[in-house]
Amino acid sequence: MAVRRGLVVEVVDEFIADTTKDYTFKRTVNKVLIEHKDGTLARYTGFKGGSIKVKPGQYVYPQEELGYSGKYDAGKGYQLHFYIYYLNTKKIDNLSEKEKMNRYAYLDPCFHWKGGESKIVPENDYVAESTEELIMQEFSRREKKKYLKGELN
Repeated sequence: MAVRRGLVVEVVDEFIADTTKDYTFKRTVNKVLIEHKDGTLARYTGFKGGSIKVKPGQYVYPQEELGYSGKYDAGKGYQLHFYIYYLNTKKIDNLSEKEKMNRYAYLDPCFHWKGGESKIVPENDYVAESTEELIMQEFSRREKKKYLKGELN
């Protein structure tokens, strides 16, 4: 599910996981990239092949279904990776593509869960929780009205 409102700018939904091998990193993963109004980008990777439900150019809202998590490899089970990042500088005109990639800064977000709000600690279990206040925090008045009437999503 999407964590924030944004514009889908990229979708890759063409790979089927090789679950006969173990991987520490794979470049061939299905992904969705969403741009937010504040300029940050959210990248979701690790979808099951053929399961992504959004298209480039589509606006998504918090808790809108993006697709299904896929099996990563032989041993790790199902997993979805989530990154939030932004362009760290606007002076990139004369840089190579590799140098441009190094201009991105990554954020370490806090998540809301049944135990409160915190950064995620690897290997810990969490139960997600959401409130209308969290969902609507970036909505316009019009979107709030539509959401409350059940007309969004």
